[in-house]
Amino acid sequence: MSKRQGSQQTPKRTPGRPYAAEAGDAKEAILQAAIRLLKDNLPAQVTNSMIAREAGADPALIRYYFGGRPALLQAVVEELLKDIRQPPPASPMNAEAFVTWRVDSTLKFARMARSMQRLMVDELAESESDEVREAVRLRNKGLVDRYADILKSQVSEEIVDVDPLFLHVAILGVCEFFTAAQAIVLPLVEPGTDPADLAARYETFVIDLFLNGLRKR
Repeated sequence: MSKRQGSQQTPKRTPGRPYAAEAGDAKEAILQAAIRLLKDNLPAQVTNSMIAREAGADPALIRYYFGGRPALLQAVVEELLKDIRQPPPASPMNAEAFVTWRVDSTLKFARMARSMQRLMVDELAESESDEVREAVRLRNKGLVDRYADILKSQVSEEIVDVDPLFLHVAILGVCEFFTAAQAIVLPLVEPGTDPADLAARYETFVIDLFLNGLRKR
């Protein structure tokens, strides 16, 4: 065994809990553990120790594989985004189709964690990591640029002239607050209401709201 290999030996086992590496990929186990915990807990409550315990791994492996908590949470977001339907890049998209897709995908994304809003803002956009903050900026800038391109091509034909940044922020706000504020929303509906059905009805309402505001009269 080389000196380099010897320096990467697995830390001593914690009694009663197998290492994730023994059952598969430790890096993937840590990532999936973080995703599971963020579904039921606020981001600030999900510590490195909790993630490591859930994954059956040593906490030091979080820094080893990801470089630290901010990069791990950024990896969580990237993994969750894989499950969001992307519009075909080669397909022409008008404003109606794009806004419909954005509302649908934003609501789906927001429901993937207990508080996606806090995860994206508190943990990533306000992260101490320059790389993580830049990744958030570039992701959102790409969406704003896409809004701008599509809206510009249809202003004076079908839709009114709107600021693409404001439209992006408005869609984020109405989609993410609905999910983050379930403690406010659910007590206001009939007992026994299916949350999935409620979310679908809200999605239809929001799409109509934005499209009616964009269309020329």
